Amino acid sequence: MEKSLISVGLLLLIGAGLYLKQNGEDLYELQKVKQFNDWKIQYNKKFSSEQEEMYRYLVFQQNAQLIEAHNNDKSDQLICRLDRIRICIKIFEFETQEQYQIKII
Repeated sequence: MEKSLISVGLLLLIGAGLYLKQNGEDLYELQKVKQFNDWKIQYNKKFSSEQEEMYRYLVFQQNAQLIEAHNNDKSDQLICRLDRIRICIKIFEFETQEQYQIKII
């Protein structure tokens, strides 16, 4: 009896952990969608179709991950970091690397 209670308790803990993990991931994704929508409003970005918007959302997320990794890199100097990040968010976030390089060159 005691072993079955421990087994049930363990299963409940595992289930609760999986539930919380899934909800955390859902919340994270919702925050990313909100960030993209806020960014579109702030910079008055409009796209020609739903497909274009979905593509730009995916590019935005990839670039946001690059920026986040850069921000977490403790070896980088902190001088002027905030200004660089603002520029990245304003200009770079919805463009692919190739599109960004064409603008710079």
